[in-house]
Amino acid sequence: TSPSMPAAVVPDQGVGATPLQRFDRDDVLQRYTGSILLGATGIVLLLAALLTLVLQLNRRLKRALDSSHHLERDLRRTAESLEARVTERTAELMLRMDVLDHINRGLPLEDILTSLVRQVESQHPATLCIILLLEPNHAYRTYGTTRGLPECYLKLVQSFDTEGNGAPPGKR
Repeated sequence: TSPSMPAAVVPDQGVGATPLQRFDRDDVLQRYTGSILLGATGIVLLLAALLTLVLQLNRRLKRALDSSHHLERDLRRTAESLEARVTERTAELMLRMDVLDHINRGLPLEDILTSLVRQVESQHPATLCIILLLEPNHAYRTYGTTRGLPECYLKLVQSFDTEGNGAPPGKR
């Protein structure tokens, strides 16, 4: 800094400098601080230049704060979305591990499939599930039905055969 410049003022540093440093104060200060004694006009002009500087810095700070608030909100939304996805994926993996554990322990197929249906329905409450297996005699066997399915639907499913595109016998 020059001897006539106050110590708190930093000269223009160019690209990469802070907003305070990018303001071209050298020109303003050289015009109005050439001597220790300033006239009334010089003081008014210096105060006007300083006020302009403060207003510019205030606008820049407000833009930076607004930008940081938007970034913070976006980051929060992304974190919530990722947390939901991790929770959902963890539940799916736990379901798979549970089914594999049932198989490994040698549980009956009906128990495994019923457990599978109940777990899927617990993860997706708006879903009702049923598993149909085709037996060698061309009849469907239901597994994993839950109390949520209507009785008339279960009776209809149990009456299906493989001929007639799944239509109940006599309804082809």
